[in-house]
Amino acid sequence: MNNPYYADDSHKAIIGLRILSIITTLPVFPAVAWTIPAHAKVVNDGVDWGINPGVLAASAFTFLWTTTVLVLRLALKKPIHPGVYVSFDLLCFLSLAAVSIATAVLIEPFFGTDYTCLRGSECGGFVLAGVEWYAVIMSLICCVTEFILLVWACRATDKYRKSRKHAARKENAVAA
Repeated sequence: MNNPYYADDSHKAIIGLRILSIITTLPVFPAVAWTIPAHAKVVNDGVDWGINPGVLAASAFTFLWTTTVLVLRLALKKPIHPGVYVSFDLLCFLSLAAVSIATAVLIEPFFGTDYTCLRGSECGGFVLAGVEWYAVIMSLICCVTEFILLVWACRATDKYRKSRKHAARKENAVAA
């Protein structure tokens, strides 16, 4: 059976979404890396910097997956099974959604307030809160992008499964 390319993961929209996913994860790395030591200068907020490494890890995983699949897709001329996209895009989406939402809920200074500085130190609590919100917003944008890619992968997997089933029926009808 000729294996047509059902996934069409080289479509401009899919490549564009993968590039957008890479672009939205890149600013998260320096933002979160800056906030981790900056939390040492603020009063213990109950969360400290404990959730920020989760955002960093989820963003790093998403960046690695998206970059790898983009390079493989552009370098190889062979199709990648759409089920691979389903599994990894699902992991990216769920990890980004979980840590981004948890971070947004647990950030102490909600819109317009700042962290309380330790005595005798200038901590830039308002800047710290702003940088954390920036990292969360960029992670959520990437999360939406990964959700769109996940929906596409599920649809491509369904089309691939149905086409193989249809091809098998056709072969059986010809053989009979």
